Amino acid sequence: MEISKVLLFDKTEHINSDKAFRFVDIKTNYDSSRLADLYRLCDCDCITVTRLTDKIDIWCDDEGLLVDGNSLVRFNNEFGEQTLAGNLLFTTRDRNDPDRMVDITEEQVIEIKKMVTGWKPLEKPQ
Repeated sequence: MEISKVLLFDKTEHINSDKAFRFVDIKTNYDSSRLADLYRLCDCDCITVTRLTDKIDIWCDDEGLLVDGNSLVRFNNEFGEQTLAGNLLFTTRDRNDPDRMVDITEEQVIEIKKMVTGWKPLEKPQ
């Protein structure tokens, strides 16, 4: 079984904390166990994927805005501004096989961090 290194933003950490972003391992090829890993790492019941760049995807909780304790992270990229909530999992795809994940690079991590334009804890409705 092949493993690939991806980047996780931990919703419990401040965006500028050294612990906010960390590398985690995930199965490379698409199957039900990789999907289970994605759900576990994103800490959610309903998952979605969105494109950050032409090479980087973000997996996150589709219902993240409804969950107490989540953080909001705002990105500015070539597609405009995106605001996501909860744990965020950044992945890259194999150019020849889009269902296969490959290691995220240090250069891509720097690129991701540069695109972050805002962060704040999700406020509970009064």
